[in-house]
Amino acid sequence: MALEQLVSDYGAFGLFAGAGLEGETVAMLGGVLAHRGLLDFWTAVLAVAAGSFLTDQIFFLAGRRFRNSSWVRKLQAGPAGARPPDVPSSSRHLRV
Repeated sequence: MALEQLVSDYGAFGLFAGAGLEGETVAMLGGVLAHRGLLDFWTAVLAVAAGSFLTDQIFFLAGRRFRNSSWVRKLQAGPAGARPPDVPSSSRHLRV
């Protein structure tokens, strides 16, 4: 499928959805499409910015909502989610 066909099928909505999934790669693609004249520059910028912002907000709110659920606590209890031990400040160890 040609790039022109994808742009004509999905256009700015494809950039909007892709920015949330892949981020910078889709932003670069939007710049290339705007440079080639396949999309308006400001349409591409707004679609990528809105898609990225909306995805960030959704993941933030999901993390805030589910932070105390049992499956998140179980993940945090494992070695990858364990808190590191307190590291003493370096000023106590350095003697000048």
